[in-house]
Amino acid sequence: MSSIQKTAALFALLFGSMEFILLLRETESVTGLVAFGTLTALALVLSVVDIEELAVNLKSGEVHVKSTATPYEVETTLLTDRQLELLDPNQDERIADTFRKWMEKVERTDPIVRTDADYLTLSTEAWSEKEYDNALRYGYAGLERPSSDKRVTAALYSRLAMTYADQGDPKHAERLFKQAVEVKPDSSSTNYNLGRLYLTENRLEEAEKFCRKAIELEPSYSMAYNNLGNVLSATDREDEAEENYRKAIELDPDNAVAYMNLGILLGKTGRMEEAEKAYRKSIEIDPDEPSTYGNLSLLLRKMDRTQDADEMSDYAEKLRENTVV
Repeated sequence: MSSIQKTAALFALLFGSMEFILLLRETESVTGLVAFGTLTALALVLSVVDIEELAVNLKSGEVHVKSTATPYEVETTLLTDRQLELLDPNQDERIADTFRKWMEKVERTDPIVRTDADYLTLSTEAWSEKEYDNALRYGYAGLERPSSDKRVTAALYSRLAMTYADQGDPKHAERLFKQAVEVKPDSSSTNYNLGRLYLTENRLEEAEKFCRKAIELEPSYSMAYNNLGNVLSATDREDEAEENYRKAIELDPDNAVAYMNLGILLGKTGRMEEAEKAYRKSIEIDPDEPSTYGNLSLLLRKMDRTQDADEMSDYAEKLRENTVV
């Protein structure tokens, strides 16, 4: 609060006190005492908090200060959010450690001063743990706070959309992804996620449009090339699909998903040995993904390697059992 505002508040208290002293001499009423106490409290609040930065939810009774995140907090939040979304923190200790430290900071922050960026972090953490109710609660709470940056607002809409998508509600997901794109049309991740949603809904023309937009905005976006490869494969454009899978791998040699999808495509086109190599590379990168073992099992069965196929199938089933909560 500025010094002028503080001075005004003190003058309000001074003149209010004089007025109520005169009122009490004439009426000696309890009402005057209550009013004086109220004015005193108001003046004290005004002396320490800018009224424009104070928000009260009359329905819930919650009070918070309308603060925003610093540029550093915005950048750190967006970085950890993107890393947690794209990579498995259990397989990357550096990312896990970074996110854990950031989460500890956010959790120590008093809710009264939490920013939209703080709520994005909380929502992402809940989403990653499949605590979808909390992910939605934190996401919507973040949207109620003043916007620190358009990228944070778009990321909040996207996090809500992904949560609804994971809960099997594509209509809500589509609406929120579109809101994210409207807020930040040049966000590669938002365009990518909308394209991915359309792919799961078999809306292939729309899926291709948004995947290509994501690549246009971020030419080094490995997962966008992978997703575009899936769209092209689904529309029987195998050569283009292979080019995009290989581009995804070139950009990120540890992209296990791209290797698996390349294996599926190569098997589909009869290049069995190459397909097996792609699957085994995917397993080398991510040995805990059951679908890769399942797909490799199907390939080995086609190659009349029944015993190897059974081993892969059994291992895939064990992994699925271990992931059941």
